[in-house]
Amino acid sequence: MERAHQLICRVVASGGSQLTSILDLGCGNGRLLEALGAKRAYGVEREPRRARTMAQLTRGTVVIGDIGDVACWPGQNYDLILLMPGRLTQMSVERANTVLDAIRARTEWVLVYAYRDWLRKYCTLGDILNMVGLPTGPGEAIDDFEAMMLELRKGTLGFTHSD
Repeated sequence: MERAHQLICRVVASGGSQLTSILDLGCGNGRLLEALGAKRAYGVEREPRRARTMAQLTRGTVVIGDIGDVACWPGQNYDLILLMPGRLTQMSVERANTVLDAIRARTEWVLVYAYRDWLRKYCTLGDILNMVGLPTGPGEAIDDFEAMMLELRKGTLGFTHSD
């Protein structure tokens, strides 16, 4: 996990933008937000114990809930949103599109990543992104982990089918 976080930090740094506010959708215990050093860390996490750890670790704001409930997301706009796009494949098409619309409305940058279990199912991060209607871009990989920084521009993002 530490190597994956180092890779994410490197990919984020390569974007060249000043990132002070970061939302992590599915933030877990907050270790990734801590590694990124956001001045304003926000998270959404289903598991209460992990959410409490994130809040203590980052001194950030966390909501215990589902990433698909965009009305509960803390904060309004972010410099960066972190997303494991495979999670969108576990939602209805309507709900996944609501999440994508909220991401597009609240940031210009999204960092997407996938761990081994998702890569085994879909082959590459690009395959997952194509499936959920997100653009692809240059990324980095180590072992069984891939990450990619995407700049969202006006245009259509849309999840059209599920596995």
